[in-house]
Amino acid sequence: DASLVASLTKLANVTALSPDKLTPAKLKELADLALKSGDPARGELVYRRAELGCTLCHSIGGVGGKVGPDMTSLGAAAPADYLVESVLLPNAKIKEGFHGINIETKDDLEFSGMLVRETGQEVILRNAQNQEVSVAKANIRKRANASQSLMPTGLLDTVSESDRNDLIAFLSRLGKPGDYDASKGGVARAWRVLPVTHRMDQGGWDKITKGDFTAKWTAMESGIGEHTWRPATSLVNGALAKGDFAPGNVPAHVTITSVFVATTFTLAKAGPVTLTVDGVAKPELWVDGQKLAKLANTFPAGAHTVVLRLDGAQLPAKLKLSSTDVAFATN
Repeated sequence: DASLVASLTKLANVTALSPDKLTPAKLKELADLALKSGDPARGELVYRRAELGCTLCHSIGGVGGKVGPDMTSLGAAAPADYLVESVLLPNAKIKEGFHGINIETKDDLEFSGMLVRETGQEVILRNAQNQEVSVAKANIRKRANASQSLMPTGLLDTVSESDRNDLIAFLSRLGKPGDYDASKGGVARAWRVLPVTHRMDQGGWDKITKGDFTAKWTAMESGIGEHTWRPATSLVNGALAKGDFAPGNVPAHVTITSVFVATTFTLAKAGPVTLTVDGVAKPELWVDGQKLAKLANTFPAGAHTVVLRLDGAQLPAKLKLSSTDVAFATN
C-alpha cells in the first residue's frame, strides 16, 4: 500500500531525495544544514549501523573494510558539499583507483568488486561485503570495468533527515584535530570480545587469557548457546563503548561473571612497553597468557596478544587501551 508506506515514512521523518533534484546549489544547502544542525557523535553511531554497511567498505584509522576509500582524513580533505554528493550520488565522482570490475562466468554467475590481485589462473575480487572472491580465469566469459560505484544509490533513503545530517557532520569532522582524528595511532582499535558465564568459569580461563580467538564453547559449557569471541571496533577517538562489549540479553538463570576483551600489538624490536588503560580503575591484564603485575614491562620483538578482564557486574561506560611503544593490530 503506497499510502501506508508514505505515512510511515513521514512518521519516521525519512526524506528520500530525488537524484535529479540534487543540483550543486541543493548539495550546498544540505551541507550547510548538516554542519549547522548535525551532531557528529550521533553521526558516528549512524556510520556504524550494520544495515548501512559503511564499516564493511571503508576504514578509519586502518580499521574497517578495504572496498572503498579510507575515511581517516576525509573531513579535513574534502568540503562538506562534496561529502553530501558522495553519499547521495555515489556514481557522480568515483575516486581514482576505486573503479570496480564486473565479471560474468561461463556458468552464468556474476561477480563485482575491487581487484585485489590477479594471477595467471585466477582473479581475486573484494566484494561489497568486504569478502575476497576468487574467480578462475578459465571460467570467465566476460570482464569489464564497472561504470558505477559499488556503493548503492539510495543507501540513505531509509534514514531520517536528522540522521543524515548527523552522518554528514561526522564525516566532515574526520581528520580534524580532536576526537575525530584517527591518524595518530597508538591506540587499540580492533578488538575481540568474550562475555564469560559462571559455567565457563568452571573450565578455567587459560585458553581465554592466552587469547585463543578460535576457542569455542558448546551450549552446555556456556549456558547461552554456542559461544566464541566476537569482533568489536573502537570509536574514532579510540574508546571501546560499553554497547560494543556488553553481553546483551542473557537468560535469567545465567550470570555473566566477566567480560574479556582482547587485541594484539607488534614490537619491531625487543624493548620496554608501557600500556595505559582508561576507564577501568584496577585493570587485570594478560599478555601472551601471562598476567601482568604492572603496566610497564619489557617484551620481545614480534606479535603479542593482550587480554583485559572486566567485572561482569561493574562494566565501565567505555575503555581505552593505548601505548606509544607498540603498533596495534587493525584487524
